[in-house]
Amino acid sequence: MTVIVGLSVLPFSSTASASPFFSMGLGVIFDQMGRSANKNTGEKGLLGTIHPALTVNLEWESLKPGIAYTLLGKTGPDGSYKRRMLVLSVPYLFSLGERTFLKVGASYLLTFFSGASGDVTLNNGEGTAVFSRPGQSSVARNLAVDLGISMPIIDQTIALDLDFHCVAPASSRRSLSTLVQLAYQF
Repeated sequence: MTVIVGLSVLPFSSTASASPFFSMGLGVIFDQMGRSANKNTGEKGLLGTIHPALTVNLEWESLKPGIAYTLLGKTGPDGSYKRRMLVLSVPYLFSLGERTFLKVGASYLLTFFSGASGDVTLNNGEGTAVFSRPGQSSVARNLAVDLGISMPIIDQTIALDLDFHCVAPASSRRSLSTLVQLAYQF
């Protein structure tokens, strides 16, 4: 899968808001879309691994730093481990209209794995292979390039955000994760 992320000079005002907006909400993270296996068969899911998330954002001037955390976590296909995610993002806002913004920036994606140690045999797409499970918790850390949009949907108080996080965009091992969130703006 090829993901093209481009930046261009846009004829929009980049100033978002002089007074800060704080928002909290619920979202869904679609991690490693088209690349991660969600079943013991090794079949890759189009939407990747799906994680419900709690989100917190602060919109100030032309920045909208945010945090998304998968509090409940997701159990692996064989039930032997649990996976949680934390997404820290800092996008720059380009105004597209009243409270509607194009978001361009960077994020730090942390994936936490915990579970019992041992070996497990899984389908790898062309047969089976033995994979080792760590005996302790581990963390995968990735930097990503972000592109998204934020727009109000109910009376300027409920916002819909759609963010695409491209990890390793110049690599053949790049992956795309998406965060969709609905947030109440205070």
